[in-house]
Order: sequence, then structure tokens, then C-alpha cells
Amino acid sequence: MFAYRTHWAAGDGLPGCIRNILAAVPACWLVAASLGTPGVYGAETTGANAPASAAETAAIVVPADVRYCSQPQVLVRYRWTGAAPKGVQMWISVDGTRWLPWAWSDKPTEPFAFNPPRQGKILLALAAADVETAVLPSSGYQSLAIVFDFEKPLLRLTGSNVAKSRPALQLSWAAYDENFGERPMSLHWRHSTEEPWQQAITDLPNNGACEWTIPPPLAGKTIEVCLRATDLAGNTAEAVTSVTTKGAEVDTVPITKAPPKAPPNSRPATQNAPADPAQPAQITTEAERLCQLAQQHLTQNEFDMAEDLFREAEQTDPTYYAARLNLGILLQRRSRHAEAIGEYQTVLSLKPDNVTAWRNLALAFMTTKDYPKTRITLQKLLAIEADNPQTYIDLGDVEMLMGRSETAKQCWEKAQSLSKPNTETAARAGKRLAVYVRQK
Repeated sequence: MFAYRTHWAAGDGLPGCIRNILAAVPACWLVAASLGTPGVYGAETTGANAPASAAETAAIVVPADVRYCSQPQVLVRYRWTGAAPKGVQMWISVDGTRWLPWAWSDKPTEPFAFNPPRQGKILLALAAADVETAVLPSSGYQSLAIVFDFEKPLLRLTGSNVAKSRPALQLSWAAYDENFGERPMSLHWRHSTEEPWQQAITDLPNNGACEWTIPPPLAGKTIEVCLRATDLAGNTAEAVTSVTTKGAEVDTVPITKAPPKAPPNSRPATQNAPADPAQPAQITTEAERLCQLAQQHLTQNEFDMAEDLFREAEQTDPTYYAARLNLGILLQRRSRHAEAIGEYQTVLSLKPDNVTAWRNLALAFMTTKDYPKTRITLQKLLAIEADNPQTYIDLGDVEMLMGRSETAKQCWEKAQSLSKPNTETAARAGKRLAVYVRQK
């Protein structure tokens, strides 16, 4: 049924333990939709514009209230205007064409902790749901758009000189960011690196040039001038120049700046480096060493020893998700599916875009014949890799097992359209469609 197999890798399929660590930094975010009755509180109702099923495709009306966020995790808060239901569910849309189920809770008064599967605009929708379901209701829900942006703008200072007839510093630059506002630039100055920056000009448009009249008290002195570019999510890039004024003359010398601190969920520069600079390197090294020892025992079929080492690596560094992922795969291999599911879910709380964890979680649910959770897990996987034909084949298989033959046919047709001709994946999708036609 499922074409993929568990393997000792994650995400990119590289052998061995994963060395990348993602330290999810929580941040409060008030999304807050008034659910249950008409009205909006920090969100916009899209109503019947949403598709009736996650498998269908339709245009989504993007809410006008768009938030921007530079954090890798947000808390989605909401409130009910009437009595709280038995449960609440969140759906997301990453492409603006379909809603995918993301999380369900039986505690409808507590916020959701949401880790976006990728950067960019993501639509969130909340609605009352007594049980976890893949189907977004046609009305009665609230939605909000959040643009997740973890990258600083691109900024380069291209020129600086003084006006000939007056003591004014003229700067030119090149700056780019997908999420710039109308006036993302600002200019600051200070006497030395020991002093705080003082504001010179704010709310500059990104037109590539500006002019700053140098205050008379600064004439004949050396100061630092900082040009900043800030996007709507709050990410900032800086270009600094040292300025020496002599009457109407200005000499500028660029200052080499250390690279800005990476956003909390950025990948490290090398796979051996921890993502969080404050994290002691020896902890990561020890956890990695334990995983490597576990791998050696696996090659000799010493499963008990490997399991002990993976668990020790977990305790050494709880954020080192490679240990949890490999332990989950080992437990699944030993038919301890409930324990494996717990490990995969912990991995996804640390690294929500880990494809291997999503795939093996779906396989674990499938093995235990929990078809509804298998279905929802595969739909969440499609939020990360929307063009994977194998995922559509697997989703079609589950839909057929649940008695949804027409939806299964749509999934297999989608898989066939995404597959390259004359490939094994295309053949698998074609065989399923042929069987479906014969049964009809």
C-alpha cells in the first residue's frame, strides 16, 4: 500500500544521524477569532469561499488583516462568543487554493502552538470540531493570514559623499526584500561604538538615495552612520560607514560589520554547528556521538543496545531531534508502533517540516489501521511537499480504504499528473486507476 520504507535518515535522505538542531523559540501571537457567532476579533471571516474538502481545489479569499512574523513558533489565541464546544481544529493553506487539516484539540479554551511548515504566507482557519476531521466547514469559521519571514533584507551601501554647497551627507544604496513596507529605510548615527545609535532620519522610502543635513555640533568630528532596512516582520539589515567631517567636507570609510545573528530557526552554516550559539557545543557533540554508536550497533542487529543509546542521546540533548527520529524508526521496526508515534510527534514539534517524520508517522498510523489519522497526516505532509506524487498515491489508498472511492480517484489522477512519464510512480498511479475503472 505504502511505497516508502522506514530508513535511518531524515528529510534529505542522508545516512546516519542528523546534525542540524532546530531550537523552536516560542512567541506569543494574538490571532484571536471570535468563533461561534458572526463578528470578527482580529480576523476576517471567509465563509463559503472555502472548499468543502481538503482534496478539492477552489480559490480562497485572503483575509485583509495580514500579520507578519519573524518567529519560528506562534501561539494562536482565540475566544468564543458563546459556550465553548467539545473541541477546536486548525486548518492551514500554504498555496491559497486548498485547506489542509493541521491540529485538533479537545481543550477549546487553550491556544495552539503553531510551527509553520515553511516561510511565506500561510492562512490559518479555526472552527469548532468535536473530533479531528479533514473537512473544513463551509461557514462558521474564522481565518487569518500570517506571513512568516525569517530572513534579513539584502542591503548594500553603494555610495556616500557630501554636497558641494552645504554640509549634507548624501547616501545611495541597493536594498531588496519581498516583505518591505512603503518606508522601510532609516538612518542613524553615533560618535563611537560604545554609544547607542541616535536617530537621524526615519521612514525613508526605498528609492535608493537620501540626503542628511549634518548638525553643526558634528562638524569636524568623526562619527558612524548606519543605514538600516527593516521588513514588515521586523528583520533588519545594516550598512555602516565612518564619516569624518571638515567643514563642508565629508570623508567616508566603510566599516566591516560582523554578520547579523541568524533568526532562531535558521539552519546552521555547517551541519556540525548547533543552531543556537548559546548552546554548549559539547552537548551536541555528545548526542551525535551516542547516535553514531547506536548506528554501529544497528548494523550488527544489536537492537536493545541501539535503543538504549538513542534514549541516552535524547536525554543528553532533548532538542537533538535526530535521536528521536531514529529511535522512532527503530521502535516501528520492532512493531512498537504506539511508542514510535510518540517519538515522531515529538520530532515534529521540534522540526515541523521534517518529511521523514511525517511519512513514518503516516505509516505507523496505517499499520495500526487508524485510517482517519493516516489521512490527516498525509494531508499535512502535502502542506510541506505539495507536488509529491507518491503522497497522493498513499492518500488515495487511504481514501479507498475509508470508502471514499471518488476522492481516491482524484488523488490518483493528481499523482499521475505530477509523475514523470514512464516512471514507476506513474505506473503505480495508472494501475490503481485501471482497477478503479474495472470496479466501476
